[in-house]
Amino acid sequence: MNKPNFFAAAFFIFLMLGAAFAQSPERAATDASFDIVLNLYAGSNNRAAKPVSQSASKALTEVKALLPYSDYHLVSTDFQRVSNTGTVSQRTFMDQLIADGNSRVFANWTLSGLRGDDGGSKIAFQTFAFEARIPVAANSTNSEGKFIPTVNYEAIGLTLQRFSIPENVPTVIGTLAMPKADESLIFVLTVTRSK
Repeated sequence: MNKPNFFAAAFFIFLMLGAAFAQSPERAATDASFDIVLNLYAGSNNRAAKPVSQSASKALTEVKALLPYSDYHLVSTDFQRVSNTGTVSQRTFMDQLIADGNSRVFANWTLSGLRGDDGGSKIAFQTFAFEARIPVAANSTNSEGKFIPTVNYEAIGLTLQRFSIPENVPTVIGTLAMPKADESLIFVLTVTRSK
């Protein structure tokens, strides 16, 4: 066999093996889609107690032992759909984090590297990141001594690297202290396979 025919045959075999691997079960798992629900709850001693849903109550049981606030209430719910190994990124307003109702709060979160296992019991992630820019009053005076109300925005956030949660079970993935001393933000994540 001469050299050009040998290389052509080797190249053909390489292409066939590549096509066979592309049709493997791993490829099918890559195409699966998942529904992501991120619920943010605030724990506080400053508000009247409101009941939370039964699924949230189960998820918050561990947190309630560590952070015994008088009230837990839902701040926001975000729903997204992503395929295996995909990334979800959202930028939004979250004014309900600040009780005064006069200030804007800018928030963004990203969830990347989602991986569902073949057994359907665990969902793994490469990264979860949340950041909110909250207003902080920074009062000053001008050259005439007059009071000038100003607002500076400061970033607070949470980043998690490489973690997993059970599929279809609301799971607390982290907490974040809020500007008031007796308030925390609680992150509850639920992931299910799309139908």
